[in-house]
Amino acid sequence: MNDEMSNFWAKDTGLPVVIWVSVKTGAKHGARIKISHNKKWIAGDDFSLTISDNPKIVSGECKLDSKQLELIKKYIKLNKRVLIEYWNEKISTADLVKKLIKITT
Repeated sequence: MNDEMSNFWAKDTGLPVVIWVSVKTGAKHGARIKISHNKKWIAGDDFSLTISDNPKIVSGECKLDSKQLELIKKYIKLNKRVLIEYWNEKISTADLVKKLIKITT
């Protein structure tokens, strides 16, 4: 896991899992977030989704059901602008925390 990543728990996001958001910091891939299959980090038990209008799995295998995956995609689309700003180091982690919108089901 990248040392530049910030984790967000279910109580913060409204999602049933923990997500990790990072800044670009020399990454050779596009903007993405990591998603745990659990409510805590377990090494190797995660996957990554692009931060885009149509989020796609780009790393790992999703073991979540389709309803949970769609909820995560909805969260990414809802927060795309601020996630991209953070990825591009235009805002701080403190600003990211203030600007992320919690999902409601």
